[in-house]
Amino acid sequence: MMKTDKVVFIEYLRVFCAITVVLDHISIAGIHIFADSASVFEQCAYNGIQHLSHFAVPIFLMISGSLLLNPQKNIDYTKSLGKYAKRIIIILLVVGTIFSYIELFFNSRSFYISDIYTAMYNVLIGKTWDHMWYLYVLIGIYLVLPVFKPIFQSLPNNIIDVFLFILFVFVSVLPTFKAITGFSIGVKIPITSIFLFYFLLGRRVVTYNETKLIRLFSSSVFLIVLMLVLILFAYLENAKGFYKLVPLSEYASPVIVVLSFLIFLFVKKQDVVLKKIYICPLWGVIIKHLSDNSFGIYVFHMLWVNILYKVVKFNPLEYNIFILIPILLLVLFVSDITTIIYRKVPFIGKYI
Repeated sequence: MMKTDKVVFIEYLRVFCAITVVLDHISIAGIHIFADSASVFEQCAYNGIQHLSHFAVPIFLMISGSLLLNPQKNIDYTKSLGKYAKRIIIILLVVGTIFSYIELFFNSRSFYISDIYTAMYNVLIGKTWDHMWYLYVLIGIYLVLPVFKPIFQSLPNNIIDVFLFILFVFVSVLPTFKAITGFSIGVKIPITSIFLFYFLLGRRVVTYNETKLIRLFSSSVFLIVLMLVLILFAYLENAKGFYKLVPLSEYASPVIVVLSFLIFLFVKKQDVVLKKIYICPLWGVIIKHLSDNSFGIYVFHMLWVNILYKVVKFNPLEYNIFILIPILLLVLFVSDITTIIYRKVPFIGKYI
């Protein structure tokens, strides 16, 4: 039997979100790169998958918040910058530069030594592969973590709930309303990041006591309804041209906020069942391995997606939508292997 002091449901959430991110990116990259051959059905289906996958990064941030804002974890600026931010900066400087250099090659089909400096500059200004934006967000969160941590810990839960509700209105509801209607109110709040909101929300969610209301809203029925709504949005956008609905499926959308919140709650509620699976020798090892490598899988998966689509020229739209399943398994496997190999590189491997 496998024993652990880890928060088991968070291990599962990491794995689930890593798989979901890969599925999201193989879908959206496929429909963008091969857009000329896409039918209306494929546009609806592939963009629908992207809509349904948009909870993954918010939950990654909620996981970080739930762990780093734990009162038992002492974090000052020395640790926040010298450990957490340092790790991300090194990954960006090494892996981000490599990705940026590869993209320059994709564009010019030629290798130039001078492009290394261009690639490094692109990383500095945040111009590397799109999925790396998450790493820049993490650095920003680590910069404010030592400030928010003691404040968050000293406040009673009812005050935290009010604060989170205010943030939800100003960083989710109002921006989405403005994106759809063009109308905005004059009142602004200096803290205007939906990603900081997710980070703070993550700690609050793990402290919720289970009530009838929470059991009701974290039921599978509500999750299914929200997923159907997102699929409907994808259909209306791509088949009917209602592009004003696009903000409703983005990270700041109230729909995505609620979906991320409910999935986190739903998995948390299954913790007892998940622990029974986790202590099984086979499944426990698999979940732990994928959870430990989830960050590496996130970082490296787009390398293989780009190679598959841009180098091999494999067009998933030439097959039915179920081709995404073997692509997903392949990209997960090679990304996991890449993470294992990268960890063996001296000096930099330990930061993945």
